[in-house]
Amino acid sequence: MTKHLLMRKHHLITLVILLVFSQASAQIEKGQIYPGIIFNRSETMQFGVQPSLSVGLGKHGLLGVHLNFLRGKNFYYTDSRAYGIMNGVGIDYSYFRFFKNSQKLGWYVNTGITYYRVNVYQVKNNIKDLINNYGQTDLYLKPGLFFKPSSQIIFFANVGGIGTNSSQGNNDLDVSFLSEVNVGVLINIGSGKRKK
Repeated sequence: MTKHLLMRKHHLITLVILLVFSQASAQIEKGQIYPGIIFNRSETMQFGVQPSLSVGLGKHGLLGVHLNFLRGKNFYYTDSRAYGIMNGVGIDYSYFRFFKNSQKLGWYVNTGITYYRVNVYQVKNNIKDLINNYGQTDLYLKPGLFFKPSSQIIFFANVGGIGTNSSQGNNDLDVSFLSEVNVGVLINIGSGKRKK
């Protein structure tokens, strides 16, 4: 009887260790919902915020939708009092991979497309005038690093990337390595399905 109880205890401990290890080694959980937020700053952006909602596609991938709210300075205008407000919506895909022998640190690549409505204002004599408004489409690829302290939270950051933007009939290459900083967090809130 005691031997049987001892075997059950060993099986239970082994099962717990396996469950903990499999949870720790999973980078992204398939079907789980990950709301997130990114804060960004660059040479041309005074500040920006990007709330998002993503779903896990497998061990390494997330597919998400996001909103962008950005405020920038100058916007190609020589007057230093010109600034722009950009509101955007887009979709993106992120690929996460732990470094070898690590269960907390890794690298990731984020790629996506965002469509913006841009309003450019100029301030003269304390009066704000709308001087231009247009649409802009951005395609981008941004590599970075992430830290996963638990199965529920992922912190991530990058220092820009490469992309293209299309607006007002112009298509421009956008290389923002080392001139942009993006810092964010993702939180695993589960699948949203009720357990029976």
